[in-house]
Amino acid sequence: MKKLFAFLACCFMLAPSLAQASVFRTDNINQTENISENAYVSGPSPIVAGTIQGDLMASGANVYVSGNVVQDAMLAGGTVNVTGHIGGDLRVFAGTLMIDGPVDGELLAFGGNVTIGPHAIIQGDVNIAGGHVQVDPSAKFASSKVNIRDEGKDDQQAPQPMFDTNKFLTAAFWITQLMLLVGIFVIVAIMHLLFPNFTKKFVQGSVGKGMFWKNFLIGLVMLIVMPIAAIFCFITGFGAILGILILVAYAAFIISSIIFAGVVFGGLLYELIKKPKKYNMGWWWLVLGVVGLHIIGWLPVVGWLIGFVFFLTAWGTIAMLRWRQMKST
Repeated sequence: MKKLFAFLACCFMLAPSLAQASVFRTDNINQTENISENAYVSGPSPIVAGTIQGDLMASGANVYVSGNVVQDAMLAGGTVNVTGHIGGDLRVFAGTLMIDGPVDGELLAFGGNVTIGPHAIIQGDVNIAGGHVQVDPSAKFASSKVNIRDEGKDDQQAPQPMFDTNKFLTAAFWITQLMLLVGIFVIVAIMHLLFPNFTKKFVQGSVGKGMFWKNFLIGLVMLIVMPIAAIFCFITGFGAILGILILVAYAAFIISSIIFAGVVFGGLLYELIKKPKKYNMGWWWLVLGVVGLHIIGWLPVVGWLIGFVFFLTAWGTIAMLRWRQMKST
């Protein structure tokens, strides 16, 4: 029981970062994608080209929104370009900002350099503040409440900002990534220090002979089936409490799999390089696995796909270890 409480405590350390998102993405949203919920997107240079039925929150060094956002959009980045259709309010904080598309709600924009392009049509109130603001004559403002503050308008030279916004936001992004990476590794390190046998069994169970893809398929099935089972319980009245328990277990699996996906990656490298007869990974392989998978996740397109494979494999491994434990008791 003490081991269970220790494991849950480690998992809940990362829960706040996941609970806020309906759909959390660290990669691009392609033009063909249609997301029916709110979307939370972050990355070095996220591109949102698809349709978001809910709200959009996006941040990164360079943010590009060319798709259709049905509700509100909140964007932050060193450079932000909005050419898509925003169905609600648009709030932006950027070093360099370009808005060249329709906004059906209010516009609130802060930036070092703000450009309102010829295709911009703002239906709601407009509040813009920037070191330099340029508004194309073809841009349209439907509201009579248009407040544009251009700090460099009356000066021969625009005032120098107190700090470089682009560099600040870029640094903030990488600091956040570093904190997330350190947090995951600390949890893995604690688990390895307190329960070395668990780490050994986990690695052997995840990357042992013929186990990797088997665990991947188990994780994929559970990812799809568990929410369907919970919805079935709620709709049929079969048991609301059972449905809640399934959702709680679902969230615990997601958090645990995110934490241990790096351990699976390190274990696979350990298996391929060392080809051990007995699985006894050292600290170096844990560091290599957690850090390596995190870095691979930054690669465009293929990065999130690789991370997703190891995420599902970790899920299947955790489920199988838990199943064996239940059978042995």
